[in-house]
Amino acid sequence: MTPEERQRLVMVARRARKIVEALRKKEVENGNKIFPSRLNGMCARASTILFTLLSNEGFNPTICFGDGHCFLEVENLVVDITATQFGYGKVLIEPIEKMAAKPQWDSHPSLRYDSVEVAMLHQRDWKWPNSQRIKKKDLEFAKKFNG
Repeated sequence: MTPEERQRLVMVARRARKIVEALRKKEVENGNKIFPSRLNGMCARASTILFTLLSNEGFNPTICFGDGHCFLEVENLVVDITATQFGYGKVLIEPIEKMAAKPQWDSHPSLRYDSVEVAMLHQRDWKWPNSQRIKKKDLEFAKKFNG
């Protein structure tokens, strides 16, 4: 990845994080108080928004499921906009080999997906809580928020 591509990756991830923070605020305003400000429980929904934005920018992200956590991989980099729940900053971009020692970022090859639809099936089959499941309305919200 070139320095310019990495910079673009960072900018898209920051934009996605702002969208997810706005989505969380909307959820709380609608009475859903299960999502703390660190975005616990929103990893799959946030990853889907980021996946879509990155795909639209020409990247080839993969949706990955670790131990109770969802994140993206882009060219051997973990890209996680909900890592605040683990004590990291708002946008985490680190080499996969550095992060794979931590269970939340250790994703088995069978738990990695190139499409939102298949990731949604994974969540259904693994019985993720409904509030944490990827929702098509999140993508619509992101589209409106993103302009």
